[in-house]
Amino acid sequence: VIIPPEAGLAVLKGAVLFGHKPATISSRVAKFTYGVATTMNFNPNIHPPEKKKKYGNQIKCIDIFSKHVEKGQQLKVNEAQSENTYNPVEDEQTSMCFQVYTSTELNPAYVTDEGCEKIGEMEVAMPDTSGGRNRSVMCEMIFGGTELEVKATIKRNGQVTKAKFNFLGSPGKSSS
Repeated sequence: VIIPPEAGLAVLKGAVLFGHKPATISSRVAKFTYGVATTMNFNPNIHPPEKKKKYGNQIKCIDIFSKHVEKGQQLKVNEAQSENTYNPVEDEQTSMCFQVYTSTELNPAYVTDEGCEKIGEMEVAMPDTSGGRNRSVMCEMIFGGTELEVKATIKRNGQVTKAKFNFLGSPGKSSS
């Protein structure tokens, strides 16, 4: 580990440079694994019984960590890192809640695993229930200078919902 003289001043200078020329940082390395909580079909040979939940006639495993970005991955600034698609678990579901998590582990199985921490959530309104569970929402994670943007797009109509999570303070939400 190399510690420069006046380390605090070096950090301050870097912040000032970034503030004046954000394009000076074109990529970064992920400090954590990032993902969202989701469900999948329950398999008693794989999943613990406490993760079993019934939705109508389906048996699901809850709290699955759906990975979008892996710790140590090179991230291009302001570019979507992955696009994962999710569907509602119930036919009449009118919204989907994307709970965003970080993990200190490379491959967490569940959002309740050690090292996982919830950093926020985003609600996506889906009032048109025609199509039942066959309504897909594409979720992307975009890393900017000091924040993570999570973008969800309803595939059927192109409706976009966004939430921003600031690495320097509390998360803020916006939707469009």
